[in-house]
Amino acid sequence: MAISETYRSYYPDERLGPELREYELTVHPKPVDSHVLFSFLTKEKDRLRDGKTNPVNYLAGMAKALVWTDTDANYYESYEEKYNRGFREVVDNMMGMIAEYPLAEFTKTESRSYQWENLDGEWVLKTPFGSMDDILSEALNSAQPLSFEIPRYEINRTNYETLKQYRSFLLDSQAISSGETFVEFSPSPIITPEAQKRGYLGKSTLFFFDFNPATGVETVRQRWLLADWNSFGSLFASLNLDATEPMDDLSIMRRSGFFSSRQQEAIETFIDTHNGRILNSPEILQFTKNELRPEFEEQIAPYLNSGAIKLLRGEDISEELKIIQSTLAYFQYILEKKIAEFSQGKTGSDKLDHYDVDRLRTDAQYRLKFVEENNIPLAGCGGSTSENNPFSQMFVLKGISMGQSLAGEDNYGSLEFECPVCGERHRRPYGKLLGTCISSQARFRGKEIPKC
Repeated sequence: MAISETYRSYYPDERLGPELREYELTVHPKPVDSHVLFSFLTKEKDRLRDGKTNPVNYLAGMAKALVWTDTDANYYESYEEKYNRGFREVVDNMMGMIAEYPLAEFTKTESRSYQWENLDGEWVLKTPFGSMDDILSEALNSAQPLSFEIPRYEINRTNYETLKQYRSFLLDSQAISSGETFVEFSPSPIITPEAQKRGYLGKSTLFFFDFNPATGVETVRQRWLLADWNSFGSLFASLNLDATEPMDDLSIMRRSGFFSSRQQEAIETFIDTHNGRILNSPEILQFTKNELRPEFEEQIAPYLNSGAIKLLRGEDISEELKIIQSTLAYFQYILEKKIAEFSQGKTGSDKLDHYDVDRLRTDAQYRLKFVEENNIPLAGCGGSTSENNPFSQMFVLKGISMGQSLAGEDNYGSLEFECPVCGERHRRPYGKLLGTCISSQARFRGKEIPKC
C-alpha cells in the first residue's frame, strides 16, 4: 500500500542505520488512534512481563514516539519534535535506571522538580514521563506488578491523592504560604529472590515534597537509608505518631503525610544516623551529564528504534532486549567505577584490563560478552546476569503486529467471527480464543465451540 509522504516516519540520521532510515512505519493513510496504540502496547508489555524483559517498557515508550497518532495532531509540534521529545523521555528513564543507585550510594540524595498543571479543571503533577495520575493508574492497571507490589502501589496512589488535594486547595485559593512539607515513606519490602529480580536492593527511600505556590513547582528531594522496620517504629514514636501496631512496609508507607519543620528535622537526623551525611559531588554529576549520557544515547538509540519497530510489527525482539539489558549494565558499571576512583582513589586492576575499551564503547555484542563473562549485575537489579537475569534464557519474544491490532486481528486471525453454534457474529478478546458461545440467547450461550 502506497504511503503518503506526509506520514513517512522521520529518523534523525545520527540515530539510525541506513537500513532503517527509509522504513515507512505508518501503513495507514491517517494518524493512528491513540487509544488503539495505548491498548496494543499495554497488552504487549503485559504479555512479556514474565520474561525478564523490563526493557520492553523502554521499547513501548519508543514505539509511542515513532507512531503519529490522532492526539499528536492536536499539538503544535512536528513529527521530528515529537520523536526527539519521546526519545529524550525514554533515555531520561534509562539514565535514571543507570545512575540512581550508584549516585544514591555516593551522594545519598537526589532532587528533581515537577510542575502542577490544570487540565480540564483538575490539578495534576506533570513529570517527564507524563502526569503522576496516569503513571500511578498504569502501575495499578497493568499486569506487570507482582503480587507484593500491588498494595504498595495502592498506598502510593492514596498518598498522591492526599498531596494533590492540599496542593489543589493552595493553587485554587492562590495561597501565599507553601504549607508543610509532605514526606512519603517508601521502605524496602522483604528481600526475596522475586523482589531482588524486580530491582529492590534492601534500601528504603524517603521523599520530601516542597511546594512553591507562586510558580506551581513541586520540588521532590529523595534520600536513601538502611533501616529495619522496627527502627521506623522508633522514629514514629518520636514524632508522636501511632507506633503500637507491628511495623511492616505497608504500615510504614501509610504514615506518610505532612510534617512540621521540627518533625522534618527529626526525620533528616534519623536518615543521617542510618545512612551517613550527604556528600556533594559536582564532578560525578558533570561526568554523568556531559560524558556518560551522550555516549549512552549514541550506543542505545539504534536498538531502541529497531526494537520499537519490531515490537510494532510483531517480530522477535529478544536480541534488542539482550543488548539493552547489557548496555544498561555496562554503563552502570562504568559510573560505579568512576565514583570509586573519585571517592576512594581506586585505580588498581579492573575487569576492563582484559578488554579493548574502545571496542566496548562501540560494539554492542562485545559489551554483551563483557557483561556475561564478568557477571556484571543488571542496572537496578539485585542479582547477576548468571543468576537472576541470564541472557541465555531470553526466549523468542514475537507477537502480533500493530497493523494486525489496528485491523482487528491477532495471531489466531480476525477478532470477529461467525459462531458455528448460534450463527451470530462474535468478537473475542485480543490474544484469546473463545471456548464457549457467548450468544445473548440462553439456548446457545455456554455451549462449546467446536475446534477447527
